[in-house]
Amino acid sequence: MSIPYKNITIVGLGLMGGAFAKALSTNDVSVFGVNRSEKAVNFAKDKGWIYDGSASVSDSPKDADLVLLCGATWTLPSVIEEVCAHVGDSCSIMDISSVKKGVLEAFEKIKSKQTLLSCHPMVGSEKSGIEYSDTLDFSGKTCLMIEDYSTLDTGKLMLQLGFIVDTIKASKHDELLAVSSHFPYLIACLASKSLQNKNLSADTLMSIIGSGFLSTSRVSESPVHWGVDMCSENKHEIKLLLTNLKKDISSLESALDSEEELTSFLDSIQKFRSSL
Repeated sequence: MSIPYKNITIVGLGLMGGAFAKALSTNDVSVFGVNRSEKAVNFAKDKGWIYDGSASVSDSPKDADLVLLCGATWTLPSVIEEVCAHVGDSCSIMDISSVKKGVLEAFEKIKSKQTLLSCHPMVGSEKSGIEYSDTLDFSGKTCLMIEDYSTLDTGKLMLQLGFIVDTIKASKHDELLAVSSHFPYLIACLASKSLQNKNLSADTLMSIIGSGFLSTSRVSESPVHWGVDMCSENKHEIKLLLTNLKKDISSLESALDSEEELTSFLDSIQKFRSSL
């Protein structure tokens, strides 16, 4: 299977943009990169992931047949407008963000002739920056294609890059990703915050922290700008989960006074987690 696009522009050469550039570079595709940081552009060129790059969309090829939007979610509405005004009508424009509400609303407001597409590759890292893109492997990971914002060609593209392709309704995406990705990040942050509140010395911390805490709290190391972006864009769903969390904390607090209740509470959770 070959990639159905030959001239691709990637806007945003961070962790994910770099990973896509890397994956595409092994195929018969011309990839141009756009990033405000000249360092990121030069990094991708030195790696051979892109043939050239620039700091501005206006300097990218007008004849691109696919533009991948890999920047921060909050920047996408303005970037979409800029890209639509720059490329030809036959170009497809696809975002890969982890929150869809704002992006799809921007799509609806733009009266463009280009094909506007959306997906969410379920792969990432607590690290940020193109220098960590080498650590990402798309093989066997899921890429969620947003219903009504995907085509056979975009599905073929993701399959060729190693993804398992699935489809999800836009109305369910943000709800489900909040509980499976965004909320766990915040829970990890709270776990780290609980330890921070103890004001322990570095020596004490090193003596009491085990693999359990490190694995549970690992994603709290994710870039703060990513956390703020994600929480701001998906705050409605996150607030609903916080309401439910308060109820669960109340149930746990009550169960602490009864071994039977506590056993039932923890047993139910353990069986659910073991089933995953």
